[in-house]
Amino acid sequence: MNSPRRRPRAKAAATTLLVVALLAVTGLVAYILIANSNETPPTPKETLRVAVIGDSYSAGVKNSVVWPTLMAESTGASVSNVSVPASGYLADAGGLGPFAAQLDKALASKPDVIVVFGGLFDVGQPLDLIGQAVSDLVAKLARSAPNAKIIVVGPLWHEVPAPDVVRQIDETVGTSVRNLKLTYLSLVDEPWLAKPGLFRNDDSQPTDTGQRVLANSLTDALRAGGVPFG
Repeated sequence: MNSPRRRPRAKAAATTLLVVALLAVTGLVAYILIANSNETPPTPKETLRVAVIGDSYSAGVKNSVVWPTLMAESTGASVSNVSVPASGYLADAGGLGPFAAQLDKALASKPDVIVVFGGLFDVGQPLDLIGQAVSDLVAKLARSAPNAKIIVVGPLWHEVPAPDVVRQIDETVGTSVRNLKLTYLSLVDEPWLAKPGLFRNDDSQPTDTGQRVLANSLTDALRAGGVPFG
């Protein structure tokens, strides 16, 4: 038979073990909390800044939405759209100037990526002069923003196949860009705006639905071209 005197001692020992265990757990929790509090919080990811130089397809004509704005919404990028309707490498948009006149505004946003999209309004201009204007513009962009990724996107037609005059501009622009070892995206064979309802034949401009197609398609093309969208 156990001695009654030993029961208080056993109970006291059990209580002591319980207290020690609780202290150990408390200490572990405190250590974890302190360790976590000393961890450096992750650095917020910087917003990608994109500048768009372009013509009516980017600026919009009678549109409530345009592809650069839609691209910004879908990717989280900060997009500065300085495009001017009817502008081109030589076309001066009724006195507002060619693409080169948009350069300073494009650079003002300190872009990580510069997109130049267009060429349709240069139809009828001498191809050699178009090629030289492309080289001058892109070379100046490269000098002015040496750390920015520059992507030149060729003219997009609303029918397939595109007319020869559009193909000639596409080839001219592409050659000038590639000679400078920069990225050129040719869209001359893309049927993006060929479906009914995407293009207004009365003024030769994309509809709002067409702008949404442009946003989705160009975002994918730019991502494939190396633009690091989130």
